[in-house]
Amino acid sequence: MIDHVAYMLISMITLAILLRRFGLETVGLWTLLAALLNYGRIGDVWSKGLLSFIGEARGRNMQSDAAGYASTTVTTGAAGYLLLMSIGGAAVYSFAPHIVPPEHVELVRQNLPVMVTAYWLIAFAGNFGLAFVGFGFIWISAVQRIGGALLFFMGALALDPSQGLLGILTIQILQGAAMLAFGIIVFYGFIARNIHHMLWERQKFNQLFRFGSKLFFVGGIQLAVEPMIKLLVSQFGGLALVAVLEIVMRLVQGFRGLIISIGQVLVTSFSRLRGGYLTADSAPLRDNFAQAMQLFLGGSLVAFSLLFSVAPLVSLMFLNAEAQAGSGTSFLTMLWVLGTAWFINTVASPGYFLLMSLRASRQLFFSVMIRAGLIAVLGFPFGSVFGLDGIMVVVLLAHIISSTYLFFMASKAIHLPISKGLFEFLRSDPLIFIPFVWATGLTALWIVAPSVLNQPFMLGAYAIGLLSTGLLVLRYSHVRFLLRTVGDLRP
Repeated sequence: MIDHVAYMLISMITLAILLRRFGLETVGLWTLLAALLNYGRIGDVWSKGLLSFIGEARGRNMQSDAAGYASTTVTTGAAGYLLLMSIGGAAVYSFAPHIVPPEHVELVRQNLPVMVTAYWLIAFAGNFGLAFVGFGFIWISAVQRIGGALLFFMGALALDPSQGLLGILTIQILQGAAMLAFGIIVFYGFIARNIHHMLWERQKFNQLFRFGSKLFFVGGIQLAVEPMIKLLVSQFGGLALVAVLEIVMRLVQGFRGLIISIGQVLVTSFSRLRGGYLTADSAPLRDNFAQAMQLFLGGSLVAFSLLFSVAPLVSLMFLNAEAQAGSGTSFLTMLWVLGTAWFINTVASPGYFLLMSLRASRQLFFSVMIRAGLIAVLGFPFGSVFGLDGIMVVVLLAHIISSTYLFFMASKAIHLPISKGLFEFLRSDPLIFIPFVWATGLTALWIVAPSVLNQPFMLGAYAIGLLSTGLLVLRYSHVRFLLRTVGDLRP
């Protein structure tokens, strides 16, 4: 968790620097294009099951097989991501007149080769991060991510604002190259150095491909959610509002990541239990799932309570007075809706990690299809009628329905009676909800208050809100218990 906090802080400070130096329009364009181009990773059918296969192999004490799965994934990714990003770049080039304002079309097309190279390198390096986690070296994965974030941060400080979009992408190329070099040296030079394995094995590729192809539509639909939301906001609010949305989403995903980062550990843990018992119908697996649900509920309450209390203050770092009076007026509304939506999703996410470890592709498909389908079908009509508020309502509804489905399907997969699953889920001390209720109530108040109160008063109110929420978290959230539970779930 500490490593994730460090990564989040560096990333948010970097975004603040980019916003101050390049403005909302340029940063909004960059984030929109990044979301669209990264959608090309829909075709990644080689890395989705990597943690599951490594976990099972290590559960059988077959280190050579574990290294073989990791190396096959990395080798395939070298060519695979280049192909996918190139296809994505070609699609963005063709549809640029329909997705960005006319004055930005030529700029986008000129910079696409640089963007394709940058995101190929970053995606390629990411497979090494998965391998580090699968082998239990979570801290090495953290070093890779934080090191890459620091490089981007230093590049953002050194950039000449006149370089615009091209300057940002150039720094990302350097970031991706450094992360890739680190991954190659550490994995092959240290972790797998004394483990006999092949760089690429057809049998292991076929196993990874079969599993990944089952999740092809799961990954494609899941990756589509962020681009869809950004396209809808761009359509009904403009690129400046997309930049504000990016701030909110990074804050939400940053605090959510404090909890969701445990998910990679869970996949490996569930898979090793499954590998040891060879069945999903085992008491240890059900106990692990119940423990994970308790952890994610308590942890999510802490993380999102802090998010709602910190974000209003942090927004002042990103948005100057002019931006706050313009597109920034929607910041708190988006924060409250997206924060609530992703809180619900995070609480239910142990179900996702369990189904992933069990390779239950059908249930995973429907869980993400419900969320993306509702946004795709209802987003445009609701946005046309109600604007940004309509889009936010659809996003919240989609997360509630999909998360409920995910919880029920996960309980069914391990033969855990729904009534018992709900009992385990709700068994927590009711007092742990106090900080979350307080923080969400404050956010709702801040949405209304700026229209009747002046800025200096709001700054003081935000500070009091953060302090009071922090004290409530320390008093009621059982943080020490949560940290001990994380240790118990480590593979």
